[in-house]
Amino acid sequence: MMYISNTTMKEFTDPSEKPSTAEEFWLWFASESANLKAMDPAKMMQLLGFQVADFAKDVIFGVFTAEIDEVWTLEISAGGVEATISQVFSLTESAPNIPGWEFVAFKQAGGLNSIKFNGIDLDFSAIRAVLVRSDGPRQNVILYMPIPEDTPIEKCQELGFIALDHTIGEYNVMTKIGQIWYENIANAHEFSFPLTDLPNLWADDNLD
Repeated sequence: MMYISNTTMKEFTDPSEKPSTAEEFWLWFASESANLKAMDPAKMMQLLGFQVADFAKDVIFGVFTAEIDEVWTLEISAGGVEATISQVFSLTESAPNIPGWEFVAFKQAGGLNSIKFNGIDLDFSAIRAVLVRSDGPRQNVILYMPIPEDTPIEKCQELGFIALDHTIGEYNVMTKIGQIWYENIANAHEFSFPLTDLPNLWADDNLD
């Protein structure tokens, strides 16, 4: 199985007319579902983004691939942006039954345990975390990342969000996590815990 995301997709140009509603998108998807599986992964992700550019331009797609004759999963994500939640629901709630595909709203907890991203191999269990209480209803968190110390903060943020999204679920990250700070693993606090333990702590603290 492989996971592909169009988080950093470039603009895709295609002479065909784009769908202008979720219903039109799913009609197009149904007609192209077999072709999408046979397509170059990067091109497939760009094409999906292009097809929703007029009515759900801020959604991010992820695909869990398998053998072509098996079921693939299309993940429809808000990219961590709360304002995009309604676009995600609009697409997923109107999704038809298309053989060979299943559709999920938001990045799911447990969907991914590690990632290779821009030359960095990151196992989520190697990340350590500390929860920091806030005055409001959300939890703040510090992530101690096992990545090179000179990694730009933008890359730390993207890796951190991917790890959190697939550990406790993107919807929880958007609605129940406040601030996130990033530190190198060398600075991990003595009371830090593996990020993969967070779902248990989350449940114990009645946050989900």
